[in-house]
Amino acid sequence: MVLHSAGQQWRDFIALEDACRLAVGALDEAVAVVRWLQALGHEHGLDGNRLLLAGDSAGANLALSTLIVLRDAGDLLPRGAALFYGCYWAR
Repeated sequence: MVLHSAGQQWRDFIALEDACRLAVGALDEAVAVVRWLQALGHEHGLDGNRLLLAGDSAGANLALSTLIVLRDAGDLLPRGAALFYGCYWAR
C-alpha cells in the first residue's frame, strides 16, 4: 500500500493506493483495509468515517465489490465512491 498526501488545496485528502494488486485475494484485502481504516485510522490522524473509494477499470470493479461486501456484512459504508469506466452488470 502507498499513502499519498495532497498539497495545501486538498489538505484534508489522503489517498491510499493499492498498486494494481488485482489478483487472488484483492477483494479480501480491500475489505480488510477499509475496516482497518474505519477502526484504527484515528491512530494515524485519519477519520475512518470520512472514506471514499475510487478506482478505474478493474480498480472500479474492485471498489464496487468492496462496497457490496461491506453492505452485505452490515458494516459502515464509505461516504461515496468514484468509479471510472468499470464493467458493471446488474442481475
